[in-house]
Amino acid sequence: MTSLKDILALLSAAVRAGEAAGDCIAQHSGDPFARILLQQTRLATARHRESRDMLRAAIIAAKKKKQSILAPPLDNP
Repeated sequence: MTSLKDILALLSAAVRAGEAAGDCIAQHSGDPFARILLQQTRLATARHRESRDMLRAAIIAAKKKKQSILAPPLDNP
């Protein structure tokens, strides 16, 4: 099974690839097909970015929860 950390890395790579593809497609903005393709590429990249950010937040929250469970309770005098 793929770890969440590996999935996060793959999503980050997908965002970078989408941004690079968008930059290349934008060079052909005079072509109507390229404009449609650019719009779709930007939308897909935004979705990957959102998924990446949600996964990153979930990993951070899980780490904090795990740390709070493992931390000994503070004594209140």
